[in-house]
Amino acid sequence: MRSQLVKSVCVPFGVLCGGFEREILAKAGYIAIYQDPADLLNNYPQFLNVNELG
Repeated sequence: MRSQLVKSVCVPFGVLCGGFEREILAKAGYIAIYQDPADLLNNYPQFLNVNELG
């Protein structure tokens, strides 16, 4: 049950500043790929609607 819940709320995202190329992250299944942590923070509402969390 817990693993199903985690799968339903997890969004796999990657950050390019870690040294991986965009193509590698995409092939690994990441659906959101950002340049760096600042880019992720500036754009996180694209994949997380905090209003739906209750």
